[in-house]
Amino acid sequence: MDEAKSEPIRPTDPDMHWTGWALTTLREAAEIDMRCKRLTERQQERAHYDPKAPPPAFGLIQARLTRSVRLTVDLKTGSAPVS
Repeated sequence: MDEAKSEPIRPTDPDMHWTGWALTTLREAAEIDMRCKRLTERQQERAHYDPKAPPPAFGLIQARLTRSVRLTVDLKTGSAPVS
């Protein structure tokens, strides 16, 4: 008996290119987010050692970075930005 090799079933979605792009963009955004969080952590550690320095607004920085990433994705997809 000949058994045919089973290959993975591939989706026939006509928007696969968009889906691939969206996943790649999401992966890049997650990498950027993790890098920013590591950088923020290092900055917070350094700021902790300098008592004379004014406390940085890390929450505001993170909010701006998150909004920037969201706007970038919105611009590439052509959808309206969400506040």
